[in-house]
Amino acid sequence: MKSSKKIELLFDNGAQNIPFVFQDKKWNQLFPNILIFDSHFISRNIFEGENISFENQKNLNQIIIGQDGQKLSREIAALERQSTDLASKKREKSAEFSRHFPSASLDAFLKLHKDDEIENKLAKLEQEITIAREKEKLKALLDKYINELEKINFYDIRSILEKNLDILQHDIEQHLKDNFASRDNATQFLKAGLSYLKEKPLDSKRRCVFCGQHIEGSGEHLIKVYGDFFKSGYEDLQKAISLKSELFKQWNLEALLARITAEVQALQVDMTLSLDLQKIANTKKTVDEEIAKKIDLTYRVDFNSFDLLQAEVERIIAYIKHFKATNIDATTNLTMPQLEQKKKHFVLIRDRFKSEWINFSEQHKAISEEADKIRKERDSKREKLDEYARKIFGQHKDTINSFCRQLGADFEIVDLTPLKKLKGQDERLFVLKFYGIHRIEIGAIDEKRPNFKNSLSESDKRLLAFAFFLSILAHDDNLDKNIIVFDDPISSFDRERKRKTVHLIADISSRGKLPLQKIILTHERSFLNDLLCDPNLEEAVTLEITSEIRDGIKQSKIEHCDRSLFLDDEILKKIKRLRDILDKELFIEQYEKDCRTVLEYLFKTKYYFELRDDIVNRKGVRSFAEKIFMSDKPKRDKFLRVCNDLNIPMHDGTLPLPSHGDVKSILRDFFECLREV
Repeated sequence: MKSSKKIELLFDNGAQNIPFVFQDKKWNQLFPNILIFDSHFISRNIFEGENISFENQKNLNQIIIGQDGQKLSREIAALERQSTDLASKKREKSAEFSRHFPSASLDAFLKLHKDDEIENKLAKLEQEITIAREKEKLKALLDKYINELEKINFYDIRSILEKNLDILQHDIEQHLKDNFASRDNATQFLKAGLSYLKEKPLDSKRRCVFCGQHIEGSGEHLIKVYGDFFKSGYEDLQKAISLKSELFKQWNLEALLARITAEVQALQVDMTLSLDLQKIANTKKTVDEEIAKKIDLTYRVDFNSFDLLQAEVERIIAYIKHFKATNIDATTNLTMPQLEQKKKHFVLIRDRFKSEWINFSEQHKAISEEADKIRKERDSKREKLDEYARKIFGQHKDTINSFCRQLGADFEIVDLTPLKKLKGQDERLFVLKFYGIHRIEIGAIDEKRPNFKNSLSESDKRLLAFAFFLSILAHDDNLDKNIIVFDDPISSFDRERKRKTVHLIADISSRGKLPLQKIILTHERSFLNDLLCDPNLEEAVTLEITSEIRDGIKQSKIEHCDRSLFLDDEILKKIKRLRDILDKELFIEQYEKDCRTVLEYLFKTKYYFELRDDIVNRKGVRSFAEKIFMSDKPKRDKFLRVCNDLNIPMHDGTLPLPSHGDVKSILRDFFECLREV
């Protein structure tokens, strides 16, 4: 049966202990001031498996820029979200605009200026477009209208109607009625007879050519009337008046004007004649009635209505001619597509200043202004972050390479530059260079070319991660507020790198600040021994994890332990045994071999780099002492004497075993030599 894990940690904030509890696979709260170097840090920020992913680089980029840079990044991200939201709102506005004006430009629409005459201009342009479309048909119609209106020559008719005959036309009409059975050719008969009549004598009466009787006074009167009639061209005038009267009477001006109006409107052309057809019809009727009275050739026509009608007709003819000249005969440089485009522009101007689009424009302007403000603020912070990042990255580059050199790396990082396009994957945070010459792209995956995977050992990869972590600590302004945890930092390191790792961990600082606390987790006793021997870790507290099984459940706990127990156990045991031999005078026990082992261990541990060649060549304590104390004859002689007493081989053989009485003196010299080492 598995029990639920529960871990409780207490953090002292200066006033009280704050509990942080891990239970049900989660912590009740997070403690932000902990920096941990472990496999999670490496896989998240440096490399995952055998490759450095772009996600690794993004995470490392954020760590390097630090809290100040991260704060700027968060502010930039927040501004970017606002910018994205505003851009989305602008796209919605653009889509709304495009639904109403599919082929128009929103930017151009918003820049349009108000035109109070746009309705008139649009109406005029629409008329121009209609006329251009029906140009030939309209031209033929207008020419026909002009011809039909000019069919009546008012001046000619007036000149006929103005003529009068000063004759007694009534007497002639009455005479013809009273004396002729038919009017047919009657006037011709009378005209012929009148030509045969003699001139009237001054003192006597004339006789009739038909009956020979004397013509009396009434007859002479009638002869005079007929004479005047035939002399004045009565028949010709009567014919002319009759012809003009009939022509004018048949001229249906009202119907003609109504047809003109209807046909023009059918073409959707606005040719406003301003016609009062009823008034024109009444005037025409009055003129017709006045002309009808002219059957009496002595009647003087009243031309008032005639003149009004003539003026109206002439006005209509002049308007049609002017309309034709300005709208049809006049040439234009605009094609039909250009006219249509011009109309679209006018429509945009008209609609731009309708209430709904005024509101739309104001909303769009507010969004745009806010977006510009956010964008400028974002760009300003980006520039600030770029400047800060370049500075901090330069510092980290030098620090990282310093740690790499101290850890004995054959490579360095170059081109360490902050990432800018955090959504792309074509950028690289840094490049590795081996032996100052060979560049290795960290993103390259071609197995035939040098890359991160095939050029670095596991130890090199972990060394790189460790150098990055140490650099982060070295530039942490809040290091004194942070707890640093190293979880098995020397995994895969060789002995030389392990040794330097101890020094670097022990010496962690940032601008004179030391970590609030350092926690080092390891399962290697030799590494722990090295840590405990470092002078900067003399005050370190040693803890160990112990466990036991109760009722089938493994229970673990962390508890304090004696740090001396974690020094090299075998050596420590040997030293304690030798001390017991000396203190308890147990001289019958063997001691020489343990003495030699302890001395050899101490020389190798303390003077490893000086004795490296001797160690490789399997030299012993005698050779170590001669080399280390070459310039200090008293110490060298003391060690050589102990070597002789402990039967440590010389080049020419061995010495006899000392007596029991000398063992005490030998062990005293031995411990004195330990103190010297």
